[in-house]
Amino acid sequence: MFGFKRSQDPDLRALRKEGLKIVRENHRLRSKVESLEKDMNIMREEIRRLQFIIKEYQQMLFKSKAQKPPPVKPGQGMGDNAKVEDRNNPRVSQLFELVESSLNSERARFIETGNRLINSVPSKPDLEVTSTIGVIDKTMATAEIKQRVERAIAAIDSMKKEDVTPETQVAIESLKENLNQLEADGAVGSLIVLARKAKKENQKLIIGLETDWIPGINVENSLQRQAITALMKEIDAIGEALKSMGLDNVEVVRGSGERLANALLSEADKTHTNMHNIVVMASTRTINSDGFASLRNANENDRPFLTGIDPTELIKLYTEFGEAVSKQLYIRLAGLLYMTLELAAGKEPPQSPIIVSYDKKLRILILLPKADPIDYEVLKNTYAAEKTALSAA
Repeated sequence: MFGFKRSQDPDLRALRKEGLKIVRENHRLRSKVESLEKDMNIMREEIRRLQFIIKEYQQMLFKSKAQKPPPVKPGQGMGDNAKVEDRNNPRVSQLFELVESSLNSERARFIETGNRLINSVPSKPDLEVTSTIGVIDKTMATAEIKQRVERAIAAIDSMKKEDVTPETQVAIESLKENLNQLEADGAVGSLIVLARKAKKENQKLIIGLETDWIPGINVENSLQRQAITALMKEIDAIGEALKSMGLDNVEVVRGSGERLANALLSEADKTHTNMHNIVVMASTRTINSDGFASLRNANENDRPFLTGIDPTELIKLYTEFGEAVSKQLYIRLAGLLYMTLELAAGKEPPQSPIIVSYDKKLRILILLPKADPIDYEVLKNTYAAEKTALSAA
């Protein structure tokens, strides 16, 4: 009929079978989406609950500060005031236990998803990365966890699309979306651990930062400076963020070379803070300078944690590309600081190619960061995402 031959009619049975398959897959994906939406609603409720509790604590602290504090004897240091504050605010420690618990829960969920992804990677000879991944353990440094997840994602991305299940793709998207938050949460968790430890000793936690090693950072209109400034301000504000929640013993000290060393020693002397409650991230040149001699050669039972950044590779690339818009250097400033805080808090170092050396006894870490030349707009967005993650931690 109508000039068509019988042999050209479609196989209706095969089409019907394929149609039913599509309908079933669509129903399964819809159910998956509904399940994810329920999980997100639960998470939103949990966030709202935490925000309410934090607000309640902040109001309590405000009222407490408005009250007249007990008299302080002459010669008492900052630590004695810390004791008084703890007595007036007995629930402050509960707040930080709550915050730490929340951070640990998020980390556990990320690790669980990461391990499911790693276990889904097939062991094939052509996937060389598979044998180097290994499962994730919650005690690992965040940089190590991130590396393993990124290797698993790379292995699956190299597979044929039809070999990747929808569940695996959902897991990949979730992990990619939360990588920055994982790092920021790990750093804030370590910061809280260090600060509370110092607080129990009635001392400050002093964080010394130097960023002059970043190529172009001191050039007024450099693209790097414009892109990274907001992130640096967020890092500087860490102490204020913790102070708003009742942990008021974190001081961020900025400087370069001998000025940084003098500022750190002056702050430590003024607040009666021992060396082991000082954490520094600066260039190797600064760490090895004469001004840092007393910090490097401190008593073995009271050493600061010192991270030296060797910018050799960064300087080479900046010399080559300069201010080229399409070749701006992505400096992993946040990641370097996060690694510093975690190791200072006692975690084991990750298996990372940027670690030149780490002396646990001397508490000295030397890093040789790499940089990826990327487009300026991508660089801005990357730093903005890291800033957002840190402010949300």
